Amino acid sequence: MQKYGLNNFAFLLIHEIDNFGPGDNQRLLRVETTYISRYGDYNVAPEAGNTLGFVHTRETRAAMQANYSQRRREAIGALNRGKKLSPETVDLLRRAALKRAPMSEETRAKVSAHSTKAMFYELSPLNSHKLTILGERIVLRTITTVADFCQCSEKTVRRALKGNGIIKGKWLIKPLGAR
Repeated sequence: MQKYGLNNFAFLLIHEIDNFGPGDNQRLLRVETTYISRYGDYNVAPEAGNTLGFVHTRETRAAMQANYSQRRREAIGALNRGKKLSPETVDLLRRAALKRAPMSEETRAKVSAHSTKAMFYELSPLNSHKLTILGERIVLRTITTVADFCQCSEKTVRRALKGNGIIKGKWLIKPLGAR
């Protein structure tokens, strides 16, 4: 519309989808793709819901970078910071979350493996006691997991990490770094 001007377009209903419901997005995308292929001269994307293959101009990329500056991201992030949701909204979100299917073990493993912020901690017993079944040391993923394993608080684990690495006089902890 910017290129040809709004007065050169007519807005008409060309297709209606009967019984459209919450799970019908794929059906909608197929219909939209049909019309894009028929009248594609006016659409930058060759397929509905997919911009694969489309390359923005340098000017467009520069405009997008300016529009999504760090200052703007921080301003948008601050919009809802500190606000509390009403009990009704919290209940609606809770019910919607309970209806979602649980994450598969395969997906959970992929998320875990590709998490950039994941820290791993090596835990070994002091006084050369062995971990018996577990071997000489154990690697745990989060401070919470370490705290549960050592039967202490997260605060105790954090103090040990900042200090000499000793937890409750029984364990030596050291970070293995982000993976």
